[in-house]
Amino acid sequence: MASRFVVCKDKEEAHRMAEAGLLYLSWISDGSGNHLYEGGSQDDERYALYYYGSSAWPPEDFAYLVEEDDACG
Repeated sequence: MASRFVVCKDKEEAHRMAEAGLLYLSWISDGSGNHLYEGGSQDDERYALYYYGSSAWPPEDFAYLVEEDDACG
């Protein structure tokens, strides 16, 4: 099983992921456009969602983890 982060498509999806306890926030970027995501507290999530889409919390900072089945046929 491989896993990867998927950026939320909009603020509503980010809210749904937060309510389900599945939201990950990007606290830092490595400078190459890659974001390093980690789980935050509910207070962190509420704060970030309030500023969703701003320069402080751009949309690519909100993601959820997807497990992928990498088994071959």
